[in-house]
Amino acid sequence: MAKSLPELLREAANLIEEALNRTSQPPVAAQSLQIPATPSRTPVQGNDTDPMVLTNKLMEVFPKLQDGGGFELLKISGSTRSRNLALLPCPSSGYTLAYLKDPSTMIGQATIYIRPLQQDLPIDCEEGSHHASGPDIPCLTCEKAVPFSEMKVHRLSCNGMEAY
Repeated sequence: MAKSLPELLREAANLIEEALNRTSQPPVAAQSLQIPATPSRTPVQGNDTDPMVLTNKLMEVFPKLQDGGGFELLKISGSTRSRNLALLPCPSSGYTLAYLKDPSTMIGQATIYIRPLQQDLPIDCEEGSHHASGPDIPCLTCEKAVPFSEMKVHRLSCNGMEAY
C-alpha cells in the first residue's frame, strides 16, 4: 500500500533528523519535534561524505521527487514572528549527511524541507491508497454530496451538471 504525501514527508524529516542526531544527542529538554515520529523509521546508512547516499534515500522515500529535476533543502530561519524558509546552499559535491551534520550549517534540531528544483510535483494520492476523510457535504453548485477532504478538487471540475 502506497503512503500518503504527509506520511512520506514525516518519514523523510525523521530520516534527516536521525542522521543529524547520530553524532551527538542533545539533552531531552531540547528535543522538541514539530513532526511526530513514525513507527517505521529507517536510518540512512552509508558513507557520510557520499551525496548519493542521501539522494538515493530521498528518492526511495519520495518516488515522485525523481520527476522534479533535482531538489533543494530549506530550513526555517528568523524569529518567532517573522519565520521564513531559507535555502541551505548546496556544496559543489551535493548534499551529504556530513554537510547536514556540520555545525556551520546551523541546522541543529530544525526541520528540513525538501523542494523540487525544476518543476512542481502533483500532490494527489494514487487511487488505491486514497481514502476520503470527513463528513459528506453538499456542493453548492451541483448539490452532490462530496467528502469534505475532496471538496476542493471537486470544485475545480464542478460545472453544476452533476446533480442527481
